[in-house]
Amino acid sequence: MDAIVTAHTTGSTKLAQGQASVAFGGDVFSTAAGGGNPAITDANGSSQTGRAGYIVLENYGQRFDDAANPSLPPMVGGTETALDGVASNSSTYGILRLATAVPNTDTAYERKLAGTTGGIGYAAGIVETEGTPTVGLANFASLSATPNLTNLAFDGSRNLVSAALTYDGAPASVLLGDISNSGNSAYVSDQRFALRTDRADKSKDLAFVSGDLVKDGIKSGGKTGLAAIGYDGNTNYKYAKWGFFFGDTKTTDGSRRHVSLGSFATGTPTEIRSGATGTVTYDGHLLGNISNGSSTYTTAGSFRDTFDFGTRRGNVGVQFDGRSYAGTSSAEQNGRYANSIAEVGSNGLGAGVYAGQMKGQFVGGQDAGGRPHGLVGAFQIDNAQNYVAVGTFAADGH
Repeated sequence: MDAIVTAHTTGSTKLAQGQASVAFGGDVFSTAAGGGNPAITDANGSSQTGRAGYIVLENYGQRFDDAANPSLPPMVGGTETALDGVASNSSTYGILRLATAVPNTDTAYERKLAGTTGGIGYAAGIVETEGTPTVGLANFASLSATPNLTNLAFDGSRNLVSAALTYDGAPASVLLGDISNSGNSAYVSDQRFALRTDRADKSKDLAFVSGDLVKDGIKSGGKTGLAAIGYDGNTNYKYAKWGFFFGDTKTTDGSRRHVSLGSFATGTPTEIRSGATGTVTYDGHLLGNISNGSSTYTTAGSFRDTFDFGTRRGNVGVQFDGRSYAGTSSAEQNGRYANSIAEVGSNGLGAGVYAGQMKGQFVGGQDAGGRPHGLVGAFQIDNAQNYVAVGTFAADGH
């Protein structure tokens, strides 16, 4: 069994907290296949031992289809695009990678989302705005309890996923992935999926990738994943899903905006049953981009809301970027959620006081008492001076 792959890469790189990030991306093709996959058994149930099971992935030079094929257009490499409005500061690059097949022995990955439609979510972060000579900063999407990711659908037979996205400056909603056409999404499991804008649309280049596919690439101080940036708790939620997004957009005025490492959180929207009582504790994480003076960076933190469904009020605790926050929350019967938090020990609001809001939606269906299983949303924390944090949160109840 050979595999022929055509793909498109989308990414972002940042060398230091005070520097602007650089977008990179381009088409990638398989140029050689190893004549089999040792991770797959044959019709008789025997392992295909002795077969290399490799794929060579490249983005520059002659195309191959098991052999040199001059009729195929040549690969032209990827592009690194500076966000300063100066085309000459952009450059091309080439890559060559060897991919090998490995068996999946992790039984924790499920496909319960297969066949579902109507999922919602929140995508948030700080974007870098195009400018010469100074790159500016702005919110990707204004904070709201109304989801900006909608119509999330998973096709289990074709292994595809799709969603509609809105963001500040977008003339209309943007299609991510497509469950009717392959090439812009992939659904491996509920924890491993990805979707992107149509790669034929050169006005935008956004990729959304589930957390499990990216988190191991985050490393700091001997830790990986969200633990490397401030959160040591569980992220393998049963009802809430989360991940990262990055890439370029264009606004109605034609200017580019770049997202270095935004975040998203999704789930199946769930109402609160009328007459529901009892208390559920929702534990999870926050993941946000921070502008702190001249520095920009990404940090994770912890979130807890002990929510009383009899009064539809909750007590919130947050640990984020070295500070502790507390506040109260409320919810509507349709499952919309909101809270207000302030740094523990602060007195009042105003310049220099760290405070914020979190808005979202209960998700994941109801327990036997009519209480939702999960919670997702977006947040913003600032000090009304030179600090702002923007991102998303996700939590499961227990």
